[in-house]
Amino acid sequence: MLEVLTGQVDLPFNDPLLSLVETIFAAVIIYGLATKNHMSRLLSVRWLVWLGDISFGIYLVHFLVIVIVARLMTSFLLPYSLPVQAFLMLVPVLAVSLAAAYFAFRFIEIPFNDFGKSLQRRVRTALSRG
Repeated sequence: MLEVLTGQVDLPFNDPLLSLVETIFAAVIIYGLATKNHMSRLLSVRWLVWLGDISFGIYLVHFLVIVIVARLMTSFLLPYSLPVQAFLMLVPVLAVSLAAAYFAFRFIEIPFNDFGKSLQRRVRTALSRG
């Protein structure tokens, strides 16, 4: 998005301007969550909390989903310009990424977290008994 706004094409991943923009947005979000104000209430909306819960799963699967969807849709997307291709891929990529991340959260992350907590309780109990 920054490339579109600045007109600079192919900004390197570690470009200082990109890092500055990411830092500012992260600081605004952290400040908003840390203070009890309207931003905190806005960021505590149920669907945003759900999105935060599954965000690690999204991080893990999104690139694979992009590659698979792009390969499956290649012949359909070829006649369109790059911005139109990106827009046409957005809906299936979002749907599949969100679904996969939710199932990974629900059926992998939560059960393993629960297992880790029970294991921790057992170890603490065993250590306290001596």
